Amino acid sequence: MDKTLVRGAMLIALTVVLQSLRLFIPLPPMASMFFIGTLVNMMLAVTVRLAGLKPALLAVVLLPFFAYLQGQLPIPLLIPVVIGGAVFVLICHWAWHRGLMLAPLAKTICMFTSSLVLLKVLALPEKMVFAIGFMMGWPQMVTGICGILLARLITKRTANF
Repeated sequence: MDKTLVRGAMLIALTVVLQSLRLFIPLPPMASMFFIGTLVNMMLAVTVRLAGLKPALLAVVLLPFFAYLQGQLPIPLLIPVVIGGAVFVLICHWAWHRGLMLAPLAKTICMFTSSLVLLKVLALPEKMVFAIGFMMGWPQMVTGICGILLARLITKRTANF
Protein backbone atom coordinates (compact mmCIF):
# COMPACT_ATOMS: atom_id res chain seq x y z
CA MET A 1 0.00 0.00 0.00
CA ASP A 2 1.23 3.49 -0.76
CA LYS A 3 2.85 5.04 2.31
CA THR A 4 1.64 8.53 1.37
CA LEU A 5 -1.97 7.35 1.06
CA VAL A 6 -1.90 5.82 4.53
CA ARG A 7 -0.18 8.89 5.96
CA GLY A 8 -2.79 11.15 4.36
CA ALA A 9 -5.68 9.06 5.71
CA MET A 10 -4.20 9.10 9.22
CA LEU A 11 -3.64 12.86 9.13
CA ILE A 12 -7.20 13.49 7.90
CA ALA A 13 -8.58 11.26 10.65
CA LEU A 14 -6.49 13.09 13.27
CA THR A 15 -7.71 16.43 11.92
CA VAL A 16 -11.35 15.32 12.27
CA VAL A 17 -10.66 14.15 15.83
CA LEU A 18 -9.00 17.45 16.75
CA GLN A 19 -11.90 19.41 15.27
CA SER A 20 -14.24 17.28 17.39
CA LEU A 21 -12.45 18.13 20.65
CA ARG A 22 -14.94 20.94 21.22
CA LEU A 23 -17.54 18.27 21.92
CA PHE A 24 -15.45 16.85 24.76
CA ILE A 25 -13.53 19.81 26.19
CA PRO A 26 -15.80 22.38 27.82
CA LEU A 27 -14.27 25.64 26.64
CA PRO A 28 -16.02 28.98 26.20
CA PRO A 29 -16.99 29.50 22.53
CA MET A 30 -14.27 32.09 21.86
CA ALA A 31 -11.52 29.98 23.42
CA SER A 32 -12.80 26.93 21.55
CA MET A 33 -12.79 28.81 18.24
CA PHE A 34 -9.16 29.91 18.66
CA PHE A 35 -7.88 26.64 20.16
CA ILE A 36 -9.64 24.27 17.74
CA GLY A 37 -9.13 26.61 14.77
CA THR A 38 -5.39 26.72 15.40
CA LEU A 39 -5.20 22.92 15.67
CA VAL A 40 -7.20 22.41 12.47
CA ASN A 41 -5.09 24.91 10.52
CA MET A 42 -1.96 23.26 11.90
CA MET A 43 -3.17 19.87 10.70
CA LEU A 44 -4.09 21.19 7.26
CA ALA A 45 -0.58 22.61 6.86
CA VAL A 46 1.01 19.43 8.24
CA THR A 47 -1.11 17.28 5.94
CA VAL A 48 -0.19 19.22 2.82
CA ARG A 49 3.46 19.07 3.82
CA LEU A 50 3.69 15.40 4.85
CA ALA A 51 1.04 13.77 2.64
CA GLY A 52 0.55 16.13 -0.29
CA LEU A 53 -2.06 18.37 -1.81
CA LYS A 54 -4.83 15.83 -2.50
CA PRO A 55 -5.25 14.58 1.10
CA ALA A 56 -5.12 18.15 2.43
CA LEU A 57 -7.80 19.28 -0.03
CA LEU A 58 -9.91 16.26 0.88
CA ALA A 59 -9.66 17.31 4.53
CA VAL A 60 -10.75 20.85 3.60
CA VAL A 61 -13.83 19.45 1.88
CA LEU A 62 -14.75 17.02 4.69
CA LEU A 63 -14.21 19.26 7.72
CA PRO A 64 -17.08 21.73 7.11
CA PHE A 65 -19.55 18.85 6.91
CA PHE A 66 -18.39 17.61 10.30
CA ALA A 67 -18.47 21.18 11.65
CA TYR A 68 -22.08 21.53 10.50
CA LEU A 69 -23.04 18.20 12.09
CA GLN A 70 -21.37 19.33 15.33
CA GLY A 71 -23.36 22.56 15.33
CA GLN A 72 -20.44 24.87 14.59
CA LEU A 73 -21.92 26.11 11.33
CA PRO A 74 -25.43 27.46 11.93
CA ILE A 75 -26.63 27.01 8.33
CA PRO A 76 -25.58 24.41 5.74
CA LEU A 77 -25.02 27.09 3.10
CA LEU A 78 -21.86 28.04 4.99
CA ILE A 79 -20.25 24.72 4.05
CA PRO A 80 -19.05 26.02 0.64
CA VAL A 81 -17.80 29.20 2.33
CA VAL A 82 -15.60 27.14 4.65
CA ILE A 83 -14.48 24.93 1.76
CA GLY A 84 -13.25 28.20 0.23
CA GLY A 85 -10.55 27.95 2.88
CA ALA A 86 -8.88 25.56 0.43
CA VAL A 87 -6.90 28.61 -0.63
CA PHE A 88 -5.01 28.16 2.68
CA VAL A 89 -3.95 24.64 1.69
CA LEU A 90 -3.07 25.65 -1.87
CA ILE A 91 -0.82 28.48 -0.71
CA CYS A 92 0.76 26.28 1.97
CA HIS A 93 1.53 23.76 -0.75
CA TRP A 94 3.02 26.25 -3.19
CA ALA A 95 4.71 28.63 -0.78
CA TRP A 96 6.03 26.51 2.08
CA HIS A 97 9.50 28.06 1.89
CA ARG A 98 8.49 31.58 0.89
CA GLY A 99 5.45 33.72 1.48
CA LEU A 100 3.74 31.17 3.70
CA MET A 101 2.02 33.83 5.82
CA LEU A 102 0.04 34.81 2.73
CA ALA A 103 -2.07 31.67 3.31
CA PRO A 104 -3.95 32.93 6.40
CA LEU A 105 -4.54 36.32 4.79
CA ALA A 106 -5.93 34.80 1.59
CA LYS A 107 -8.09 32.38 3.57
CA THR A 108 -9.49 35.18 5.71
CA ILE A 109 -10.29 37.39 2.73
CA CYS A 110 -11.90 34.50 0.83
CA MET A 111 -14.04 33.26 3.74
CA PHE A 112 -15.02 36.71 5.00
CA THR A 113 -16.06 38.14 1.65
CA SER A 114 -17.93 35.02 0.55
CA SER A 115 -19.75 34.84 3.89
CA LEU A 116 -20.77 38.51 3.59
CA VAL A 117 -22.16 37.91 0.11
CA LEU A 118 -24.08 34.86 1.32
CA LEU A 119 -25.40 36.70 4.37
CA LYS A 120 -26.61 39.62 2.23
CA VAL A 121 -28.52 37.23 -0.03
CA LEU A 122 -30.08 35.32 2.87
CA ALA A 123 -31.15 38.40 4.87
CA LEU A 124 -30.62 36.66 8.22
CA PRO A 125 -31.20 38.32 11.60
CA GLU A 126 -28.61 40.97 12.44
CA LYS A 127 -27.27 39.09 15.46
CA MET A 128 -26.59 35.97 13.38
CA VAL A 129 -24.97 38.02 10.60
CA PHE A 130 -22.63 39.62 13.13
CA ALA A 131 -21.69 36.27 14.71
CA ILE A 132 -21.01 34.59 11.37
CA GLY A 133 -19.14 37.62 10.02
CA PHE A 134 -16.95 37.65 13.11
CA MET A 135 -16.32 33.91 12.93
CA MET A 136 -15.21 34.22 9.29
CA GLY A 137 -13.16 37.37 9.90
CA TRP A 138 -9.94 38.15 11.74
CA PRO A 139 -10.03 34.99 13.92
CA GLN A 140 -9.34 33.04 10.70
CA MET A 141 -6.16 35.08 10.29
CA VAL A 142 -5.02 34.49 13.87
CA THR A 143 -5.72 30.75 13.85
CA GLY A 144 -4.11 30.42 10.43
CA ILE A 145 -0.90 32.11 11.54
CA CYS A 146 -0.74 30.12 14.78
CA GLY A 147 -1.50 26.91 12.88
CA ILE A 148 1.32 27.53 10.41
CA LEU A 149 3.80 28.29 13.19
CA LEU A 150 2.91 25.03 14.94
CA ALA A 151 2.99 23.11 11.65
CA ARG A 152 6.50 24.37 10.95
CA LEU A 153 7.65 23.08 14.34
CA ILE A 154 6.02 19.71 13.80
CA THR A 155 7.27 19.19 10.27
CA LYS A 156 10.82 20.03 11.31
CA ARG A 157 10.63 17.33 13.97
CA THR A 158 8.99 14.75 11.69
CA ALA A 159 11.27 15.13 8.70
CA ASN A 160 11.71 11.34 8.45
CA PHE A 161 8.06 10.47 9.16
